[in-house]
Amino acid sequence: MEMVVNYNQLFIDALKEVLDEYKQGDISFLAESDLQAHLFCKCISLMKQNGFPIPFLVHAESGVFEKRKKIDLVLGDNEVLIELKFEPESAVGGEGRVFATVNSAGGLGYGSIEEDLQKIEQYAKKGKHA
Repeated sequence: MEMVVNYNQLFIDALKEVLDEYKQGDISFLAESDLQAHLFCKCISLMKQNGFPIPFLVHAESGVFEKRKKIDLVLGDNEVLIELKFEPESAVGGEGRVFATVNSAGGLGYGSIEEDLQKIEQYAKKGKHA
């Protein structure tokens, strides 16, 4: 009998554990890549604990729809697509680096929250958990 694997729940569990560790002061993030790395490692750890099939299907900076456009984390067979945004607690010079809207970021391609939400909406329309 084949194991049913729920990558969406895996990510929710990994995110919860990483955020709990952050709140407890066990880990810290200086950049989005720190958050990405902790989530990646936590996904691997939970996959091991739960007997997920090997090789573990977790990828960072992976091109799913277009090879040159990378998604922050991908779980399963391109089943769960995760875009991350991170703003450090002490922004440089008191200014944030994460922009809410495409306009405030200076246009498309500059990493606004609005642009990532648009990407996630498109992923969901293609039948992905996002």
